[in-house]
Amino acid sequence: MPAYIYSNISFPTADVGKFYLVLGAEYTPATGTANNFTSSAYLQLDVSSGTSAGLGDASGNGGKLAYDSDDAAIASGSPAVVAGTILNKIPSSDIFEVSIRRGRTRDDQGIDVGEMTVVLNNVSGNYDPDNLTTGAYRKRVSVSPDKTLSWLAPGTFGCLMYGESSTTSHCIFAGIIESVEADQSRYPRSTITFVDNVARLGRDLYSYATVSNIPLYCPTDQTTANRTASVFKYIRWQGAEYNTLKAGTRTHSAKVLDSTPLSFIEECVSAEGGRVFCDRTGVIRVLSHKALKYVDPAAATLVARSASLTLNDLGTAIGYDSITTVPMHNQIMNKSVVIPEAGKPVTYTDPESSTRYGLFSVQASSTLSKGSDNSDYANYLATRRSLPSTAVAEVSLPVKGLSATNKVLVVKTDLGDLISVSRLTKDGRTLSSICWVEGITWDINPTSWRVTYQTSAVDSTTY
Repeated sequence: MPAYIYSNISFPTADVGKFYLVLGAEYTPATGTANNFTSSAYLQLDVSSGTSAGLGDASGNGGKLAYDSDDAAIASGSPAVVAGTILNKIPSSDIFEVSIRRGRTRDDQGIDVGEMTVVLNNVSGNYDPDNLTTGAYRKRVSVSPDKTLSWLAPGTFGCLMYGESSTTSHCIFAGIIESVEADQSRYPRSTITFVDNVARLGRDLYSYATVSNIPLYCPTDQTTANRTASVFKYIRWQGAEYNTLKAGTRTHSAKVLDSTPLSFIEECVSAEGGRVFCDRTGVIRVLSHKALKYVDPAAATLVARSASLTLNDLGTAIGYDSITTVPMHNQIMNKSVVIPEAGKPVTYTDPESSTRYGLFSVQASSTLSKGSDNSDYANYLATRRSLPSTAVAEVSLPVKGLSATNKVLVVKTDLGDLISVSRLTKDGRTLSSICWVEGITWDINPTSWRVTYQTSAVDSTTY
C-alpha cells in the first residue's frame, strides 16, 4: 500500500506568500516499501497581500504547472527549462477557487473525509483529463506497458503548500485525486476533487490485501495505542502514515476486527475521550483525552498545552470578523450509560446538574476491559458537559491581509490544536474561551483568502 503523505514528495523552491498545488507521480512498486515520486507538477497560486492580480503576479500569470525536464518531449509548447523544471504558466483568469474542508463540525460526530476542490476555467481544454494534446499530462514510466496518462486522473497524489520563505514551505492539505469533472458547457470549467487518508481508512476491509485473509484478532487487555497500531499494520499501512504513540494506555476486551478500520479505531479512541483525524500533511493521528490536553500525557507532572493561535476582536492579536456561539444548555449531559463488551452497564449521574436542570442522558458502548475504567468513562461522559456555559462553535477570519508571521501561524494550525478566542461585549466585558479545533475550512479565490475553524470547548474534566 503506497504512502500518500506530504513528506514523500519533493517540489520546486517556494516563493514567499504563494500556494503550490503539488502533484506527485504514481507509486512505483519496484522501489519496495518506499514511494518513488519521480517527478511532480505544481500549480502556483499567489495570494500574497499587495498583489494586484490576486491569484497570480501583476502581469496576470496566475500559476504554473511544472514538469520534470524529462517530460520536455511531450509537454506542449516550448516553455523554458528552469532549475530542471518545465514551467507552463496558467492565466490567472483560469483559477476560479480552491476550497478545503477537513475534520468535523462538532465533537460528538465521527471524523469526515477531508476534501480539497480546485476549480479551473477550462475554455482552453487544458484541464480536461481526456485531452492528451495539452501540457496537463505526462508519461508515467511506472505504468506497464508504458502509457500516456493524464496528471489529472484519480489516484494522483497532491498537496497544497504555502511558501513561508524560499527554503520553507508548509503543507495545508495532502491527499489523492478522487474525481475530475471537466464539463463541456458554454462556459467550461474543470473541477478537481482530492480526498485525504480518512477516505482510505474508511474502506471496507475486503478492499485491503491482508495476510492469508486471516481476520485480525485483538487480545484482551491490549492498550489503545497497541490496538490501533495493530490495525494499521494489519491493513499494511507504512509507519509514516499514522501515529498512535499517544492514543492512550487503557486496556480493551478481546475483539475481532469486523468493521472498517476507521470505525474500529474510532470505537477504541472514544473510550479514551480522544480523537482520530488526518492532519494537514496526510498522517492519521490518534490522540487520547490526555494527549489533547497535556504536552506529555505520560509525564509524572502534567503540563497543560498552550493555545497555538490567539484570536480576538480587541486589536491585540489576530482579528476575526465572524463568530458563532452556542448556549451550552443545548448540550448538557449529566447522566451516562456505558455498555461494555462484557458485563453489566455502568451508569453515573452528576448530582448537582441533574438536581438543577433535570436529567439529560448519553449512552455509549465501550470495549474497555476493566470495570474501573468503564466507571471512569461513565463519570467523564456525565460531567464534561454537565453545567451550562457559552461555547464558541465557529470563528472565521480573512487571512490575506495578515502579516507574514501571522499567516504562518494560521497555516500551521491543525485539527486537535488549541486556540484561544476572546470577544469584547458591548458592555465592555471580555469573554474568553479555549477551544479544540474540530474542523478547518479554507476558501481561496482571486479576491480573498479565508479560513474558518469549527471548534468545541475544552472541558475541565480530568480523564
